[in-house]
Amino acid sequence: MSWKEIGKSKKLDRDLIFIKFPEACVDTCKTLHKATKAFVKGDSKAVKKYAAEVIEFEALGDEIKDTIMVMLGSVRSLPYMAIDYFTLVSEVEGVADRCEIAVRLMRTHTPPVPAEIQKMLLELSEIVIKTAELLAEACAELLDDYDEAWEKARECEQVRHKAVELHYDILEKIYQEEVRGRDLNFVVKLTRRLALIVDKAEEAADFVRLLVIKYKV
Repeated sequence: MSWKEIGKSKKLDRDLIFIKFPEACVDTCKTLHKATKAFVKGDSKAVKKYAAEVIEFEALGDEIKDTIMVMLGSVRSLPYMAIDYFTLVSEVEGVADRCEIAVRLMRTHTPPVPAEIQKMLLELSEIVIKTAELLAEACAELLDDYDEAWEKARECEQVRHKAVELHYDILEKIYQEEVRGRDLNFVVKLTRRLALIVDKAEEAADFVRLLVIKYKV
């Protein structure tokens, strides 16, 4: 489900909030991964192409989030749930927002990246996709199975721990390799930006667990 397809929807339903919106966020993370692949190859043209797509996706996500807020405000039968629904959408959209920041950084400079660090950056961007997918699965399970939603959200946290370890492994490797000056600082910043996406996905997953605690009876 793409942001553009969601944007055509004029109907507020649970699938929009719990399935379609999180799935579109996963698509954004997959496009970020394409940008990362181009970045480590030094293909600045492709980086800019994929960056433009992510930026467009994030802008559409913002618009859809605002539309959902207006829709929720008009549904009088859901006032006690509207804040939770909108907070969930905001948490999920925050993942796409951090993808935008990362690709904006990538398109400003394409330094030569040592082969070992290339592999590690790609692995980190793959973890970004994994956490987004787990978050989307956790959101979808809120409709049917609170226990499964909890487990998917908890798994997202476990994957984040791998991202933390990899983040610092990359930093250690950067200082071991012949990466110097502004290139060193740039790769350090990019690594941090990718790690922050995973952090945000885990924060959103934590909110899913809060919803489980609140609504499970």
